[in-house]
Amino acid sequence: KTVYAITDQGRNELKTWLHLPVETESLRLEILLKMYFASIGDPALMRGHVETFLAAHQKDLMILSMFKKELETIEDPYQNHQYILSVIDFGIKTNEAYLNWSQEALHMLRSKENRDEAK
Repeated sequence: KTVYAITDQGRNELKTWLHLPVETESLRLEILLKMYFASIGDPALMRGHVETFLAAHQKDLMILSMFKKELETIEDPYQNHQYILSVIDFGIKTNEAYLNWSQEALHMLRSKENRDEAK
C-alpha cells in the first residue's frame, strides 16, 4: 500500500489558496437548455433525455451515500471528516434536487404525450 502525504511546500500553497476569495460559481446543465426549447421537439425524445439524466443522478446519489456511510464508520485521525462529510452532503442534496426535478419533468412530459395522443 502506498501512502501519500502533502509536502510542506504543498501545504503552504494550499493555505495561500484557501485565503483567496471563492470564484464565481458556474453551472451548465445542457438538459435545462434542451427542456427550455422542448416545445419545438418531440416530447418522447425529451422524456428519454430526462430519464437518462435521472438514471445518472440516481447512480451518483447511491455512490455518494456509500461514501458517506463508509466515512462515518472509520477513524478520523486528522479531524477532517466533518468537512468531507459536508461536501458529500452537498452532493447528496444536489442529486436529490436533480431527482425531484426529473420526476416532475417526467410527469409533465408524460402528461403532454398523453394529451397529444388523445387529439
